[in-house]
Amino acid sequence: MIAGLLLFCLFISPFSDKSAPKLSKIAAKNAENSQVFSDVDAVIVMYSRDNCPPCLRWWDVERPRWQALGWRVEKVVDNTSSKLTPWFRIKDRDGKKFDVRGFLDGEKFRKAKEGAK
Repeated sequence: MIAGLLLFCLFISPFSDKSAPKLSKIAAKNAENSQVFSDVDAVIVMYSRDNCPPCLRWWDVERPRWQALGWRVEKVVDNTSSKLTPWFRIKDRDGKKFDVRGFLDGEKFRKAKEGAK
């Protein structure tokens, strides 16, 4: 959307000059990249229950760290499950999907990913 707006502005702008073709190439490349990577999201889904202290701590402390690395982080509250919380369902950028039981950190992530098929 932004790339389309940029292209529109470049061709109609009264300030367009010889640099416009270079900018339009950059905008086109950005639009191409956004289409290529749109379905390759890195997603972490945290499964929690109400008033789960480790879940609340992970959400407040660890979630921003993962988001800063480009991960999309979501939360599902399930008070009916018998599983201990938190637990995580992960889809990595390379398409691997795996679960992590307990508090998610880099080491647990790495070990779970190595075991994913």
